[in-house]
Amino acid sequence: MKRYQTYTAKDFAMDESFQDWVLNADQEAKSFWEQWLVEYPEKREDVAKAKELVLLLAQEKNISRPQDEIEVWSKINQALQSSEKQLSNKSFPIPWYYVAATVSLLLIGMLGYWTIRQHGQQMTYTTAYGETLNVVLPDSSLVTLNANSSLSFEEDWGQSDKAREIGLKGEGFFDVSHQNGRKFIVRTEGASIEVLGTEFNVSERRGTTEVVLNSGKVAFYLKDEKVMMNPGEQVIYSSELKKYEKKIVNPEAHTSWRNNLLTFDDTPLSEIAQLLQDNYGYEVSIENKEIGDKLFNGTVGTTQIDLLLSAIAEAHRINITKENGTVYFRSR
Repeated sequence: MKRYQTYTAKDFAMDESFQDWVLNADQEAKSFWEQWLVEYPEKREDVAKAKELVLLLAQEKNISRPQDEIEVWSKINQALQSSEKQLSNKSFPIPWYYVAATVSLLLIGMLGYWTIRQHGQQMTYTTAYGETLNVVLPDSSLVTLNANSSLSFEEDWGQSDKAREIGLKGEGFFDVSHQNGRKFIVRTEGASIEVLGTEFNVSERRGTTEVVLNSGKVAFYLKDEKVMMNPGEQVIYSSELKKYEKKIVNPEAHTSWRNNLLTFDDTPLSEIAQLLQDNYGYEVSIENKEIGDKLFNGTVGTTQIDLLLSAIAEAHRINITKENGTVYFRSR
């Protein structure tokens, strides 16, 4: 019988019985591993680490049986061993628990870097890379501000009958309270979003404004056009091209960051690279368009960047390294 009590996380991840338990709800494997953890509770941390990598890679590869993708599992050992070298100088810390990610970002929300500055009649809230902040507005609306973002409004904003106007740079999720027909307007570069009471996500990066509507109705005002949105719709507007695109999306995939998760649903690696730049401040270089166009599916904690990059590297057979402060995506 195998001496599982001597196994590390990478050993568990490569074990076929362990994979059956994690991926296939095999009853025999389930009974064995649950009983085994009762006998060896000190191994729970290693087991949790192994489960995360197995699940993430399986989600990307749509694996039905581990043996069908033997190459993936044979690379797990290499990925775990090389991740510290490839993503060098411990630039990507390895917090394996989503609970740890949640606690971390809650602390950031309470104690992390943020500023409230008064500029005459203006109030401004700002977050740094890797940080989020909950802002309760004077009308009791709630804004969750994503990393590397800022929110501004007039100091007497909640004490007049004027429209409630907010300026946004970066990304924020809005839960707007209804106030007797008083408009709520979010302004970004080249566009504005008008609501009465609803939930929606706004991202403004590099001259592109993206709005995803969770509930209610939104009017997206461009320079010469008004675009009405319904729940589950996304509008992407380029201020450079003066064009917009509307499509149906899964709102949760675009707003999971509020719950300290990054969710990718057929997301091109080029977009993941932009997220690393916008939200975490990393410089990213992709070797060619072929790599940038590769798609990735999976969910990780917002602080689990090392796990994300390791999974992408193995799923697409590419090298991801960090050199002189830049993360490189290269062919193997």
